[in-house]
Amino acid sequence: MRTHTTRVFLAAVVAAASTLSANVQAAACKSLEQKACSEAASCTWVSSYERSDGRTVKAYCRSAPRKNDAMNTVSSAAKKASQ
Repeated sequence: MRTHTTRVFLAAVVAAASTLSANVQAAACKSLEQKACSEAASCTWVSSYERSDGRTVKAYCRSAPRKNDAMNTVSSAAKKASQ
């Protein structure tokens, strides 16, 4: 029982650290101008666009998608399973 509790605790710590890391990365990209955003490996520039309700969203910098994102892994596995 104790081993199971330790594993659950460690999994929770890893998940919390991952979330914190993603939040810090997003904050670092948030106020960058286009040139600085394009030069930063952890950021990506999103061009302005019009939403379906007609509202225009200004261009902005955001954190780049992570290559090992758990959601991407699940999506890939689900796609393979459905083929």
